[in-house]
Amino acid sequence: MHCTSEAENWLCLHCGYTGCSRYISSHGLIHFERTLHAIALSLSDLSVWCYECQSYIKHDSLLPLLSA
Repeated sequence: MHCTSEAENWLCLHCGYTGCSRYISSHGLIHFERTLHAIALSLSDLSVWCYECQSYIKHDSLLPLLSA
């Protein structure tokens, strides 16, 4: 899968695959459906998304990583 969009890319925290959001070409979502790698990091705002839970992950242990 190759995406030419540089907007709103997500990094799979399991294997490092980078794909665009479901609002562009859904490469990150397709990656989850094929691999079941559920946790991704937004490279635009450092938010963490769980595809399995369909929600953002917020936890105090992430704060030092996200504020660096």
